[in-house]
Formats: sequence, structure tokens, C-alpha cells
Amino acid sequence: VNQQACHSLGYSREELLGMSLSDIEMEYNQHRFIELEASEDGAITFSSVYRRKDGSMFPTEVRVGEVTLRGQTLNLAAIRDITARRRSEEALKESEEKYRTLVETTDTGFTILDSQGRVIDANKEYVRLTGHISLAEIVGKSVLDWTAEYDRERNRAEVISCLQRGYVRSLEIDYVDAQGRITPVELNATVLSTGNA
Repeated sequence: VNQQACHSLGYSREELLGMSLSDIEMEYNQHRFIELEASEDGAITFSSVYRRKDGSMFPTEVRVGEVTLRGQTLNLAAIRDITARRRSEEALKESEEKYRTLVETTDTGFTILDSQGRVIDANKEYVRLTGHISLAEIVGKSVLDWTAEYDRERNRAEVISCLQRGYVRSLEIDYVDAQGRITPVELNATVLSTGNA
């Protein structure tokens, strides 16, 4: 056991060397490895919860692999405290839920498009403006699909211009639904980089 493990768990090296996993790991199950799928290098990675000497608990990511030492096969475990990562994930989830609530309670249509002008996400108001009922009907489709035919070339040019300039403001075009009903809309867009291609 290394010094970092002693620090994380609050035990001395001598104390840890006399313990088993069941002493420090919540919900310890010696048979669980049979149910887990190993990676190409034979190691198994899973999430767990460990208990410190003071009784407090923390989430971990555990990677277990076999090593041979002096002719004996041993399990080598690398244990990472993922408390900070969990907190970040929870904060992100909370932020996304707030964002979704704010976006869904406004009378303004919001949509997220990819670089080709295809819908990735949208709120209910935007779905309504396109003449559709559910988000599933428009995800992956181009905004040109519900742009009135006489506005399609202008809208296409503005999508390209938006990508080059980084924004578009007060673009007025008409959307049309399957029954031919026209809905005039004003578009404002900003390009955001997500780091994805």
C-alpha cells in the first residue's frame, strides 16, 4: 500500500496491511469480479465507496489487475478518490436542470444546431414554431426543412455567415408547417465552440 492510500483512508501503513477489503469497502462482495467484464489488458474497472478510519465515506474508481510477483499471482488495485469529479458532475447536472427549466418556461424558441444547421436540441416553443409536436420529430433535421421555400436560400446563406461571423441578429424568415401554415420568426444566433468536431 502506498502513502496516498494511507492518507486517503486515514490509516497507517501497518494498520492497512492487517486489513481486508471488507474492512474499508462498503458493500464488499468477493464474487463481484466474476460479473464484471475485463478490458483488453485484463484489468477490471468499477465504482465503489470506501470508508475512512473516522467512519466517513468517499466514492472511488477502482482498477484491478493481476500481477505475478516471485511466482505468486496477486491482485493489484489502483484506487482513485472521485469525490471532486462526483461534485462536478452533480453541479453540472443541477446547472443543466436549471437551464432546461429556464428555457422551457419562456415564450421564446431556443434550439441548438450543429455546424450543418441540423437540430441537436430545442425547447417546446421552438418545436411548436416549426409546426411539429415533439422534439424527436426535428432532431437531426435541417432548419431548412421547415423554412418557407422562398426563404431557404437566404436562410442557408445566413447559417454559413453565422458560422463565419460567429453570430446572426434579427434575421426575419418564415417557417411553414406540413399544412402550409406560415409562421414568421425572428432569429438571433451565436456560435459556441464545444470542442467537438
